[in-house]
Amino acid sequence: MTEVGPGVERPLRVLHLVGSAVDDFHADLSRLYAGDCLRSTADPAHRSDHVAWVEPGGTWRFPADLSREALAGAPVLTLAQALVRLEELAPDVVVPQMFCRPGMTTYRALVELLGLPMVGNPAEVMALATDKARTRAVVAAAGVAVPDGEVLRPGERPTLLPPVVVKPVDADNSDGVSLVRSEAELAGALEAAFRLGREVLVEAYVPLGREVRCGVLERGEELVCLPLEEYAVDEVTKPVRLADDKLRRDPDGELALVAKSVTHAWIVDPADPADPVVAGVHAAARAAHRALGCRDYSLFDFRIDPDGGVWFLEAGLYCSFARQSVVPTMAEAAGIALRDLFRAALAGAAGRGRGTVPPEWGASARRSPAMGTSDFDLTLQALGAARRNGPESAYRTAYDLLAQRSPAEALEVIEPALEQDPRNTGLRSLRAWAFMMRAQLHKAEAELRGLVEDTPDDLWSRHALGRVLERQSRFQEALPHLRLAAVMSGDLEREVDALRVERLIMTSREND
Repeated sequence: MTEVGPGVERPLRVLHLVGSAVDDFHADLSRLYAGDCLRSTADPAHRSDHVAWVEPGGTWRFPADLSREALAGAPVLTLAQALVRLEELAPDVVVPQMFCRPGMTTYRALVELLGLPMVGNPAEVMALATDKARTRAVVAAAGVAVPDGEVLRPGERPTLLPPVVVKPVDADNSDGVSLVRSEAELAGALEAAFRLGREVLVEAYVPLGREVRCGVLERGEELVCLPLEEYAVDEVTKPVRLADDKLRRDPDGELALVAKSVTHAWIVDPADPADPVVAGVHAAARAAHRALGCRDYSLFDFRIDPDGGVWFLEAGLYCSFARQSVVPTMAEAAGIALRDLFRAALAGAAGRGRGTVPPEWGASARRSPAMGTSDFDLTLQALGAARRNGPESAYRTAYDLLAQRSPAEALEVIEPALEQDPRNTGLRSLRAWAFMMRAQLHKAEAELRGLVEDTPDDLWSRHALGRVLERQSRFQEALPHLRLAAVMSGDLEREVDALRVERLIMTSREND
């Protein structure tokens, strides 16, 4: 649920951005992952899921689900029409599920331009990560080891001698990747790579010990590394991973995920602290996450040489929250269920909100535009109607004013109504909300304490009181209220609030 005002909740409205404007392959890949996410994380009691489908050519559809029948039956919209539909839908959070280059960059930038909170890495970070050469330069500057390498343009030849790995700078899923062991193999490898991009990266081959992937989750200011995923590679039969190790099509034409087979990859035992590569990989992954400016989560591939050296290979900064996605697989091994992982990601994105509006004021306030001069007459009419019609009308009017971030006008409605009905809990909650918006924290505290004393299980008031005390730096007083609100609601976002205050208390003690 998302709280749109004191005591007023509705299901969180989540938009999954799916498909590809480039080709059917990327559209099918997006549909494969997004469909599994929708099935595996469905929570209709707390969330409504919606789909925006971008198809090759750039047209849009808004189907009921991702079945081929629903896609075919949804009206085709232009970009301009899709923008109108997005405004009407007004999602609280967007989950990007596109894997083509425009999907990972341009379409994420569109979401950000519209001011919609989005899970995952922003467009500029994705643009950096889609360029393997620039990515390795950034992480190398942060102290992470990378193999010797050089970038070639058509007609150029490498100075590095075989064995080398040749790969397009901006292709994905190991497309165009070749291991070149001799000069005779070089021309063919370069030709294959240049078919997929204007630049080619040639890297020195790192002798094989192991190859692993590390996932990183942001938890407040902490970067939490998940259990590693290890790939089935060996020096003789599979020295590097190629495209056919990752994806294939079933006989019916549907994409399938080869890399998720236990014969291709597995999770390194998280209970084995003696594994010699874990500490080094975790340190490199955290450094890469910070250097690239990642948000929410990140994924990195590393090569481990026979001496245990850790070498950065590439970044994969996306997650579809499908059962077979890498981050959820790693998280499950760490004891984090997919639904909990997804709920935390949605809460984090929704908490960032639109613009600079504080997340505690609710999703409705983040969606509503600030009141302008054209709204003034309507405000006066609403004030008059509220005063005529009593507390029930006053609540509706004041709530709408607060959603438009007009607390002074809301108080003009609330105060006369409370004179008629001093114990009206809804109006008192709105008055506390208005005081909070005006930063009148002592008045808000007094109102909220009264509400909590009258109704100890009033979840909104309990949580709001904790936040008001926190804003006054009264952390010890705030913590019991935040903890109780977290326990009462089972809401991960409220649990994060409590953990944040616990860390503030610990930091204060350390400084003392």
